Amino acid sequence: MNTADNERQRQKEHLRNQMIDGKRASRHPFAFLRHSRKNRILFLAIAAAAAAAVILAVFLYSALHTWSTYSVRWEIPLNNSSSADFAVVGDSVFKVGLDGVQCFSRDSGETLWVSSYSMEDPQVRVRGDYLLVYDAGGQSGQIFTEEGLSGRFTTPQDISMADLSESGMAVTILEGSDQSLVNYYARDGRKLDISVTIPEESAGYPLAMAISPDGTKLAVSCYVIQGAAASCLLTVYNFDADSAQTDHVEGSIDYADTDSFVPLLFFLTDEKLVTAADNRLDLITVQGGLSDRRTDLTGEVRRVFYGKDQIGLLVQDENGQHIDLYDDQCVFLRSLQEEETFDSYSFAGGDILMVSEDSIRIRSSSGLVRYAQQFRNPITDVVWAGESGRLYLAGENSLQSISLR
Repeated sequence: MNTADNERQRQKEHLRNQMIDGKRASRHPFAFLRHSRKNRILFLAIAAAAAAAVILAVFLYSALHTWSTYSVRWEIPLNNSSSADFAVVGDSVFKVGLDGVQCFSRDSGETLWVSSYSMEDPQVRVRGDYLLVYDAGGQSGQIFTEEGLSGRFTTPQDISMADLSESGMAVTILEGSDQSLVNYYARDGRKLDISVTIPEESAGYPLAMAISPDGTKLAVSCYVIQGAAASCLLTVYNFDADSAQTDHVEGSIDYADTDSFVPLLFFLTDEKLVTAADNRLDLITVQGGLSDRRTDLTGEVRRVFYGKDQIGLLVQDENGQHIDLYDDQCVFLRSLQEEETFDSYSFAGGDILMVSEDSIRIRSSSGLVRYAQQFRNPITDVVWAGESGRLYLAGENSLQSISLR
């Protein structure tokens, strides 16, 4: 083979090495892009654009998609469901009634376990993986997980209100003749060596309470009577071991200046507390004292509801009835006109779930009505299942898991 033939053969081999194998390319369509720095940058740009497109598609679907009907995933018969409350904890659905708790599988509706008790007025609190049931006006409480009963406790006086931390620790406020007593209980029902008294003469009669997610801080709003005048006083207690306050009082806020009474308060984080009154919304930072940022409200506040990072107020004013949305810094976001009044309001992810005795409405946070349905049979409770378009629907004699479509 002469020199010219050798050169042609070398060029053919070089060309062959540059060609993309069709079978390999079909299995790895972007592999050739990685062979050079320029193509790697192109590959990353394409991947980023594809990811952005997927995120945009998901956002548009969640924001603009609507439902017109629903299908039943499963249905189970129930007794006395009209007086029961329902809650979701992990992968289970809980029915809380006068005679006990029943736990169902969220996938099939199968009964996993039943725990019996007798309570006159059972109230429910859910935090993280725990559920608290206490007898308002009675002297008993029980703490549950998905596995069953975690602990039970009995109080020396009647329980006026209670709350639950994310670690399963329960805190109760007990009624007294001239003072209220705060007791703490571990998730196994043991009474903890944490307590405080609230003298009615100086601190007032408790209206509302909330415990921080980690259980170290307790906020209590009280109705205070001084002479012929009445006002509201908020006190925050700190039971952290590092707290310097011997009386555990982190600080207090007097609401007398605006004649406000606080029937609802909740912790967004361990250091962020929100208080909702009829004419103001306060974001209180609990850290080395109390730092208050106040938002004045106009009109009549009829409902308050909140989620992980948002707050909703149903307000009636000269412009009619509307839902005002705030972020987790109590910064106003937008107002949605809503003439109809429902019995309950809650956040279902980024949507607002509104329920009355015979109807359900779901609106996106931008105002789009994503679902509206009237029912012939009464609705006793509706609970969001934790996924878009999935609900648990309780009627007088049954519980359904439904998917909107």
